[in-house]
Amino acid sequence: MRIALSFVLALALTGAVSAQEVLYEEHFLDGGLALDWYSVWEGGENIVSSPDENAPDEDGWIGHLTNEGSGGGVGTTCFGPIDMEDYSYSAWVKTTVGTSSYNGVVARMDTTGGSLSYYSFRSDFDSDARLQLVKYPGESFGPTIISEWTGEDIPGGMPAEDSWHQFRIDVFGDQISLWYDDTEMTGSPFTVADDTYLAAGAPGVYIFNFMGTAATDVDGIMVTDGEVSSVGDNPLITIPSSAQIVSTYPNPFNPETTISFEVNGAKTSLAVFDVLGRQVATLVDGSFLTGMNKASWNATSQPAGTYFVVLKTDAAQDVRKVMLVK
Repeated sequence: MRIALSFVLALALTGAVSAQEVLYEEHFLDGGLALDWYSVWEGGENIVSSPDENAPDEDGWIGHLTNEGSGGGVGTTCFGPIDMEDYSYSAWVKTTVGTSSYNGVVARMDTTGGSLSYYSFRSDFDSDARLQLVKYPGESFGPTIISEWTGEDIPGGMPAEDSWHQFRIDVFGDQISLWYDDTEMTGSPFTVADDTYLAAGAPGVYIFNFMGTAATDVDGIMVTDGEVSSVGDNPLITIPSSAQIVSTYPNPFNPETTISFEVNGAKTSLAVFDVLGRQVATLVDGSFLTGMNKASWNATSQPAGTYFVVLKTDAAQDVRKVMLVK
């Protein structure tokens, strides 16, 4: 894939471009699950697809996880192998207010050796009114708090009611970076110490309410490898927040896919190229509002195969591979 991608970008673009390969993607569409989810707790609940007209992905479906049967208030369900090391993981999480529940995501869930170890980026929006990065287990039975945010350090402030927020956790070596609603958390990235370092593990969804039944709703889950490619003599760069393809769904597709992308209000182009570097479609060419936008590509006239969706602004570029099947 990288050889083909570099070839296309060399023909179609100028400058350096970052390319992140999507490893896992879940939108809970039409009541189904695209990923192989599994509960890490014996007898624990697995995630289910549930209808919700206010789904962040605007497709009418979300993921729903309860902690019934967990035996201790914690519910966690994961996807992917437990030997995953470095990745970037983002998801929409519905945080609850005043419920004594923690809602969030986990990364590097390690189930080897008969014990559970993981990092969790979670909200605790009762009277504590905080966001936390924790590692479990800590030196005692409970978690080790790596960092905590309250008051003005919570991007957007403490929510007044249950609401959707985007959580992102990147784990690369001994570095953990966190974003909440596209704002990097104060102190990020964090260098984890030897006693809190986890080398590998799966991503997942998290709910905790001590000895009580609670739930976490999620949507728009995506895991990427975080690697970057370059073209020409320019140095490697990471994807700036000013231009990012968030998802392409469905993918593979026939004959239409929808591209969700974020820009900062700059002049934007969104185009599709084939594997020979020929531009086969222009989806966007103009200024867009800051934040999430969508565009659709109907490829009825194109042959089946691999294509590259290229998002470009004056300051940044992003690329996503899509597969047309017929």
